[in-house]
Amino acid sequence: MKCLARLIVAGCLLTLTASGLVAPANVIAQENLDAKIAEQQKLADDAAARRMAGEPAIQAARAKGKELSTAITTLKIEQNKAEATVKDGDAKLPMLQEAVKKATDERTKLETESAAAAKVALDAKGKDTEQAEADKSKAAADKVVAASKVLEDALKAVQPIETALAAARKVVAEQPAKIKAAEAANVAFQPELVAAEATFAALGKEAVAKQIDVEGTLVQAGKLVSFAKSVAPIFSQRCLACHNARTAKGRLNMETFANLMKGGESGPSVVVAKPGESLLQTMIEDHSMPKDADPLTAEQIAVIKKWIETGTRLDAGVAATAQLITIIPKLTQPAPPESYRVPVPVMAVAFSPDGNLLATSGYREVILWNPADGQIVRRITNIAERPHDIEFTADGTKLAVAAGT
Repeated sequence: MKCLARLIVAGCLLTLTASGLVAPANVIAQENLDAKIAEQQKLADDAAARRMAGEPAIQAARAKGKELSTAITTLKIEQNKAEATVKDGDAKLPMLQEAVKKATDERTKLETESAAAAKVALDAKGKDTEQAEADKSKAAADKVVAASKVLEDALKAVQPIETALAAARKVVAEQPAKIKAAEAANVAFQPELVAAEATFAALGKEAVAKQIDVEGTLVQAGKLVSFAKSVAPIFSQRCLACHNARTAKGRLNMETFANLMKGGESGPSVVVAKPGESLLQTMIEDHSMPKDADPLTAEQIAVIKKWIETGTRLDAGVAATAQLITIIPKLTQPAPPESYRVPVPVMAVAFSPDGNLLATSGYREVILWNPADGQIVRRITNIAERPHDIEFTADGTKLAVAAGT
């Protein structure tokens, strides 16, 4: 009976496993992953909190740096304006001063004439010429009044120029010392600003690193799909030909995560966590996209669907505006042979501009030679099977290689 009971228990375990329920070992593994995720998330949250706590300090440092820099700019602008005022005033003042001198001389002359006319009028009292001389005296006095008005206007024109010139000359004289002091203060503050930036950058780097750890475990647990590693390569290979900045069919540009999430003329391309409502998912599942090309594989469609289901997240540390081509995993080529047992055809040859290097194609590599002694200088690897063309840049610092199968 005990043996039969054991067989029944064993049969039940087998039945449970065969029915698709998770085996105890897998349950334990999943629980371990969940615990690891929780632990890593706490570390990530703590790191993010430290970064947030560091924001006031870096903002204050940046504000002070901007204030110091702005002060220098303001002082230099004031100096330039003052110099322009001096130049303009020096050009205008002589003419205005000459006008004052002429007005002064004219009034002095007219005052003399008026005084003489007044004396003649006084002497003519009781005589036949009394009225005529009185009229002449009044006319002379009126001329003095008019001349005084001309002089007053001339002085009014000179005074603001002289006042502005005095103030501008004071600025021109004092500003260099102020600028020097402001620049010295700015230079003295730079080490503090650099240290603050380094501290904040370290906090940011730590926060990103901790979040990357979380995301790695989430991917391992099947709870997340990496956009950069798994989704972007599909879009880059199968979608960008028709949905780029230059040729955005349907006004959908998929060159960056930000543009992808913006959508096109038909609205948003994806709805977070809802693949069934996401136009992108619908169109790749019914094979209407990619248009006039082979449909995505079932595996690729499943990857994109799961990415949407798990939140359409962008990897930590990756900019939403980064080009997909810059964030996808770099493809690596097989290594070339250590040595060649038989000669291989040389498909491409190029000399550096100075003639000191000779580049030749190999198998999955480009070999740099010293033409003088025929010795190998360097072997450039991670190249496709057959390099077909090689060309140095004009300064000889870079080498362009076209390679394929």
